[in-house]
Amino acid sequence: MTFVPARYLYPTHHGRLNRVSNLLAVPWAIALIWLLVRLPEHHVDGRYADPGDAASVALPSLAYPAFYLLVSWGISVRIFVRARRIRRADARQA
Repeated sequence: MTFVPARYLYPTHHGRLNRVSNLLAVPWAIALIWLLVRLPEHHVDGRYADPGDAASVALPSLAYPAFYLLVSWGISVRIFVRARRIRRADARQA
């Protein structure tokens, strides 16, 4: 396991991005539940049926994890840049 100084959105913390994340998580969870229920129906008579409708739900459902990772990385970068700026200002004053 590697420990890195990364920040992530926590569902229990307050903030605008946390609320957006929680609101987007609801349709994402519904889509995943639908996929889990629907996918076993695609295996019929030893062959796979057309997965078109499942793929039309599965691919857009990847948007939420991408959003979560990008926002979390953005938070980490913002904190890193802010800390670096503070260190530079302190070094100039010293």
